Amino acid sequence: MWGGLADIAKGPLGDRLAQGLQAVGDIVAPIIDDEEDEDGNYDGDKSYSEMANAMFGDVGGGVVDGGGDGGAFIGVGQGRKEQPPPAASAPLQPSPNPNPSSPPRQERSESLQLEIRQLEDQLHESNNEYKHIMRENEKNISSLAAENASLKSWLADLESEGASVRTLQENNQQLESSLEQIQSIKQALALELVGVKTELEEMRQGNAKLGDKVRELGDQLDEAEAEKRRMEVIIVGSSNTKTPAKIRGGGNQNTQLQEQFKNLQEAHENLTNSVDITHTDSRDVEIEQLKTQLRDLREAHEGLTNSQDIRISRIMEEAEANVAKAKREASENDKEVAQLREIINNMRNSVSVSSDTADTYKSQLVSLQGDFERMSVDFEAVLKQNEESKEVISSLQNLSSSSTDLQLEMKALKKVLEGEKEKYKALEEERDDAEGRANEMRSRLVATSADLDIARNEAQQAQDSSNNLQMAMSKLQGEREAELGMMEQQRLDSLYAEQESWRTKLSAVTRLHEGEKQEIAAKHEGGLKAQVEKYKKQEARLDETRADNVTLRRSLDEAIGRLQATQDEVIDRTLMKNVLLDWHSKQGDERNAVMSIMASMLAFTDEEKNTAELYDVAAAAGKEGVVRRVMDNIAAPMPQPAVNVNELEGDTVSDKWKSFLLAEIGD
Repeated sequence: MWGGLADIAKGPLGDRLAQGLQAVGDIVAPIIDDEEDEDGNYDGDKSYSEMANAMFGDVGGGVVDGGGDGGAFIGVGQGRKEQPPPAASAPLQPSPNPNPSSPPRQERSESLQLEIRQLEDQLHESNNEYKHIMRENEKNISSLAAENASLKSWLADLESEGASVRTLQENNQQLESSLEQIQSIKQALALELVGVKTELEEMRQGNAKLGDKVRELGDQLDEAEAEKRRMEVIIVGSSNTKTPAKIRGGGNQNTQLQEQFKNLQEAHENLTNSVDITHTDSRDVEIEQLKTQLRDLREAHEGLTNSQDIRISRIMEEAEANVAKAKREASENDKEVAQLREIINNMRNSVSVSSDTADTYKSQLVSLQGDFERMSVDFEAVLKQNEESKEVISSLQNLSSSSTDLQLEMKALKKVLEGEKEKYKALEEERDDAEGRANEMRSRLVATSADLDIARNEAQQAQDSSNNLQMAMSKLQGEREAELGMMEQQRLDSLYAEQESWRTKLSAVTRLHEGEKQEIAAKHEGGLKAQVEKYKKQEARLDETRADNVTLRRSLDEAIGRLQATQDEVIDRTLMKNVLLDWHSKQGDERNAVMSIMASMLAFTDEEKNTAELYDVAAAAGKEGVVRRVMDNIAAPMPQPAVNVNELEGDTVSDKWKSFLLAEIGD
């Protein structure tokens, strides 16, 4: 057992065991200092190590070496018969000791066990705390990983949204370019529409004029037919042979007129063909062709109308001449009459043909009007397309405004994305820091667990050494119990004797102090009574002083009130002296005037004025003069006091007087 203790004493707990043994030595040393040696003498200089060697040599067959590494136990196997060691499963409990000097040795071992338990509790708490910190770190790491995943998904969403925004921007740019093209096309269409409207209006006007001309031409043809009939009637009775040639010339002119109608019909057909072409070819070429055809049609119509008028006028003139000549030559040739009849039949046929051409021309005009109506419908469709293009333009403008909003949102999202990237970087840094701290805590946990194992081993060794030490201390206690009881009894007897002696001394001192106390009380009783009387007199004097103070305050208030009440009657001494000297230096009325001033200043009554004979002077004057007004002004009442007496500040007479003077001077 002692060899095991020696091995434990050489370990890291050697210092603590040495301290425990030293404490036991400090407790036992003063008791053993008076121990009797083998010769019956007391050896007070025997050291604790020697006594320990003696005790442990008898008990365990070992020697305690006080020096060295923490006081190791060295087993030598000498001395008495070695006692069997206690069982390991049942550690030795401290035996009850009625002696009051033995508990410190048990308390020392218990304190050592308590420290070991506290150390184990601290290690257990540190282990639990480390586990808790590790769980928290794992939770934080998992939450950071989840946040990281959510941020990555959010960044992916943002990137997809950015791609969609970029596509929207490209679409917006394309829409803007198409909008510009549509606007340019719209402007061109608007210009073309204006030109086409003007041309349509001109064509309508030309059509109306052409209809008028056709009607006029029909009327002229009717007149020509009537004239021909009249001429036929006239020619029937004539016999001139030269008229057929002239009539033939009129027939030739009629054929020319038919040819002009044919040209007009061809121009109309060309116009209709040009109107049909407008639906197939490009709009610009069709409009130019339509313009040229309209110009040609106008020129042809104007030339036709002019040539028809000229020819009809010529025919009428020639017809009149021919009629005149026919009257003269009607009787010349019957053959020519027959030929003339044939010519008339031909002319009738030509007139019928011209009437047919006029009908066809009217039908062509009707078709032309239908074409114009179709063109107007087409232009209405163009206008509708223009309105639709306007709507498309407005929608494109709305899209452009929405694209600007999307650009602003994209900028805001970029800013948010940058902020989130910074947050993500900060979170990554925090995650790295947390991982570093977790690794550090893991290393600390490993070191702490190793230290805990070492401490547990040391605690177990200390527990074993404590049990061994406790067993040795119990044996030492059993051997020295009787001696300590005897020594304690002797000390108690000596203490009782000393207590009795001190009681006798205390009773003698108490009696002495009682006498001195009575003498001192007799000496100071008279002085105390005098002090009490003096205190009572001072209190009475203080009460009288307070009463006087109250009366003085009242008298001061009354004096101030009287002073304010009589302030109107107070006159300056210097002023009165000057007035008296002036009265003494004056003579006659001037003296009376000074006397009047004095009377007004002194507030004379009517009787006093009669005694001073001042009314005669006033009556002789007959009116109030300058002196009288001066006297009234001098005798004006004094002003009211600046402050009321009851409102004066201060508790003493001097304070109230000071406040009264300050109020009067206006401070």
